[in-house]
Amino acid sequence: RRVIDGQCEFPGEKAVRRLATTLGHCKKIKTAAPRPPAPAARAAAVESRPLAQTFSRGHDGRMTEPRAPHIVLVGGGHAHALALAKLAGRADRPRVTLATDRLEASYSGMLPGCIAGFYAAEEMRIDLPALARRAGADVIHAAATGLDRKRKVVLFADRPALPYDLLSLNIGITPDVAPIDGAAAHAVAIKPIAAFLEKFDALRTAAMRPRGPRRFAIVGAGPAGVEIAIALRLRLAREAARAGLAPTQFAVNLFGAGDLVPDLNAGARRRVAAALVRADLAI
Repeated sequence: RRVIDGQCEFPGEKAVRRLATTLGHCKKIKTAAPRPPAPAARAAAVESRPLAQTFSRGHDGRMTEPRAPHIVLVGGGHAHALALAKLAGRADRPRVTLATDRLEASYSGMLPGCIAGFYAAEEMRIDLPALARRAGADVIHAAATGLDRKRKVVLFADRPALPYDLLSLNIGITPDVAPIDGAAAHAVAIKPIAAFLEKFDALRTAAMRPRGPRRFAIVGAGPAGVEIAIALRLRLAREAARAGLAPTQFAVNLFGAGDLVPDLNAGARRRVAAALVRADLAI
């Protein structure tokens, strides 16, 4: 009943597969005769011991069927939204609790389309409580403030600690712009998306004023930066025409420290460069 470096060991393949299915811990199932753990692996064995405790002993001393572990999901990011969606309708689902300070999440894959005006902001929002209900999960609307790994509990500022068997953190990111001179005063970070959308609406409104901003810089020449730059160019041109302004008054520049979309192959990079030219974007 050990989980060492991602390998399950249990006297019997059926029990191994039951353990892996219940806990979702091992992607590859391997069986092996029980053997003492190597010294380097003992720390991993200690960390994973609570997983084995989801099995219990009956009155006759034999191992019984495993109880469902309590899985706590901290944060309402994409991974947790997908996990809840996959649990919906399953009869063998474990006990799950979602702890999040936001009851809505925004699907970032739709962000460029939202910037371009193809989607309303409401269309890209995920209702986390509704998703949790379909998955049979509990919801705690509170921000986690810390972990006590020895007691295996999640800590909160104004509510009791939440015990867990398995813990997953998917809280999203907030960029640290402090090291970039002028960024705090002049830049709008893309994430968190909810905060960005509020600032983007204010920026669009200001841009359509007679003395509003006319030049915009997108920092980051990867696929996301390219999509956002093209989307912003389309949106500004459309709203400028609607406001009686010449679209040529607005400029969108894309800045990158290296090559354009460097992780894509040469053919894709050529097509991206051509798309930027068609959109009248400077690199």
